[in-house]
Amino acid sequence: MAVPFDLSNDWQKDMFDVLDQLIGPLSAHITSLLTQPVSGTDEHRAHIESKRAYLALLNNIMASKLDGIFTSERGLTSSSVHCLND
Repeated sequence: MAVPFDLSNDWQKDMFDVLDQLIGPLSAHITSLLTQPVSGTDEHRAHIESKRAYLALLNNIMASKLDGIFTSERGLTSSSVHCLND
């Protein structure tokens, strides 16, 4: 039985739209979180885990071929990609 449409393309378009809307505010929130001073071991560990999770998200976006969110009109106007420094 043939499927009349490609589910992966539909999924990718839906995910693109969602991520395109969320990546700017999410990146801004994570960047503000990661720029806060770290005062103890637990905060340092949480800081590292947050950075690791954010980088995993970015990696998954690239691996899923959804990297167009970084160059979309919305992505460019919201400064969606922030540099993470150690």
